[in-house]
Amino acid sequence: MDAQQYDEDLSQNLFFRKLQLDHQIFLDTAPIEGWIVCIPRSGSINEKCLTDQEFLLAQILVPNEELPETHFTNLSCADVRLNGRQLLTGGLKATILFEELFYTKDGLKYKIWCIERPLCDTRPYGLVLDDDFGKLITIRKLQDAVEFIRTVAKPRYVFSKIDAAVQTFIKHRSSFLNCNLKLYKEDVKKLYISCLEIILQNRKLKDRCQRDAHLKRNVKIAVETYMMDKLYDHLREVITVCHQDQVESFNKTIRNLSDIHVSELSLRRSYADVIPAVKKELLRVDDCRTAVDKINCLKRAFEIIAREQAGPRVVTTAKGSADQKLATADDVIPLLIFVVIKTGKAV
Repeated sequence: MDAQQYDEDLSQNLFFRKLQLDHQIFLDTAPIEGWIVCIPRSGSINEKCLTDQEFLLAQILVPNEELPETHFTNLSCADVRLNGRQLLTGGLKATILFEELFYTKDGLKYKIWCIERPLCDTRPYGLVLDDDFGKLITIRKLQDAVEFIRTVAKPRYVFSKIDAAVQTFIKHRSSFLNCNLKLYKEDVKKLYISCLEIILQNRKLKDRCQRDAHLKRNVKIAVETYMMDKLYDHLREVITVCHQDQVESFNKTIRNLSDIHVSELSLRRSYADVIPAVKKELLRVDDCRTAVDKINCLKRAFEIIAREQAGPRVVTTAKGSADQKLATADDVIPLLIFVVIKTGKAV
């Protein structure tokens, strides 16, 4: 699990809203006593949890006087220990997904940890969080999508059904010389919905998606990614034919700009060292067949630029003090334009 990839609007979290509505006294006391309020992520709780006082008390941590950074006792009197990013209590482990500061009406601040799961046994509330559906993962590439579908979709014929749906779609749309791309997009959307319905024939998965937004999002991304890999060659041909004039014009523009120099885009000389690496990364985009793979290719290109930005780039202010100069979109966008031109990659 990559906790750094998880995000959630806590103002929409049912547990946090319950605290604000019916138990504000705990939130008002938290900054005075130094308590830390743990909010289980949405999808790891249900209505039964919200009606139990013991469940509520288990999520509020009181720091130990001698080791306040790593040792706690919750308001249910259970010991809780912090090890890295994990909270350990009674044989349970809960990863801290992110931290936020909130303020009371009096302007006092208290700390909130959004955590992977509640700090108590959830089985009495009818929740099983240790199954395949409860795993918190991030889909970054096609292989992740395939593995996710294989894990949560049972029986295994989901793959063959999606493959068959895609092949039927392609077969009935083999002629697209006079295609309307807008209508074609609508057809692809319908195909996606059909593929989504195939995996959601698993009733247990469908029910979990209704209360777990992160799981639902992963199901959507996984199905879209797998479907687009199967549909990629066909769709690329369709887009090329439907936008042939624009494609030719774009490629001509790229060829005409092939002799452009760094100075013409006002790029700093310091970027000269990263241009080959960024160019190499962007050349891989054409080999990516899915949106998540293409996005990650661009992300890696940005990371290469960011590493250069993190280097010793210090400027002296009028007052004589040294400040680190941070790059802006005015720095990055011209660099990306230059690299795209220099790849010379025809569409």
